[in-house]
Amino acid sequence: MRVRKFGSAHAPLLGGAMPAHVACLVNGRLLNPGDSFDGALDRFRGVAALALPVTAPWMTDLDAAAFVERVAPARVIPVHDGYVKDFFRSRRNDAFRAYFTRSRIGFDEVADPSAGLEV
Repeated sequence: MRVRKFGSAHAPLLGGAMPAHVACLVNGRLLNPGDSFDGALDRFRGVAALALPVTAPWMTDLDAAAFVERVAPARVIPVHDGYVKDFFRSRRNDAFRAYFTRSRIGFDEVADPSAGLEV
């Protein structure tokens, strides 16, 4: 496995200094932007898969959708949702899936954290 790390700006947070931030590209196929939808990540447009943060205090659903539209991955894998209740996670994922399907972007939910997903 090859992991390429690079800096990008952490999304703004309420009442604090921005922490150092690193995003990763795994095997040239999976982009994990970490806590960022920074424009510097747009250079990975067309990546095979995007690990998309879907719940965080620094983002909205509209922010996430706009980031996906800019990066235009072949598929999205929702991440960063571990603290939300199953009902909310299910409804949010259903909304994202419907939205991205209209743009012909796959949406691969991994409900079981111990389950794998081939990219």
